[in-house]
Amino acid sequence: VARDFIQKLEDIVAILLLPAFFAITGMRTELRLVSGFESIFFCIVIIVVAMIVAILFAITSIRIQLGNMIADLASPNQPDAEEIAEAAINFSPDDPTANWFKATIEKSVFSPTRLESSKRYFERSVMLAPFDYRWWLELGRSYEQSESPNAESAFLQAKKLAPSSVYVQWQLGNYYLRQGRTDDAFAAF
Repeated sequence: VARDFIQKLEDIVAILLLPAFFAITGMRTELRLVSGFESIFFCIVIIVVAMIVAILFAITSIRIQLGNMIADLASPNQPDAEEIAEAAINFSPDDPTANWFKATIEKSVFSPTRLESSKRYFERSVMLAPFDYRWWLELGRSYEQSESPNAESAFLQAKKLAPSSVYVQWQLGNYYLRQGRTDDAFAAF
């Protein structure tokens, strides 16, 4: 909850307050006080550089948000999900949601090479957002599917990050049941 609040607060500051600060500061600038060729030249250079940086920042921000939005709103069951996942990764390769979406698509194909690719995308999601239990659960499922010995540690990390989550406990318990460890499974439930 705290992370979500901080994220929303950062969005408000970045989207509303920071531009308002620069607009108010810019309106107080007295350009008629700038005199001489050298001062005017430096002023123009600063304005042009600031505009270029602002445009590049806007383009980068839009790409990141677009990749996240595509991955967040698309369904892995859509007929064109593979192309959508590729677009999300192309727009935002460092977004955990885009990597999760691509991994989910890869996992649904049921071939050894695609399962390995899926595992790499899930590992990247965890690397990009190590404190999000959802990515750890998905990684645990992926490890279990590929019969990796790391599955239990991924599920336990998810439980450590979200100890009161019933969903995490359910997933961990089911993992133990599938492994034939019924005592551990009932303890997890």
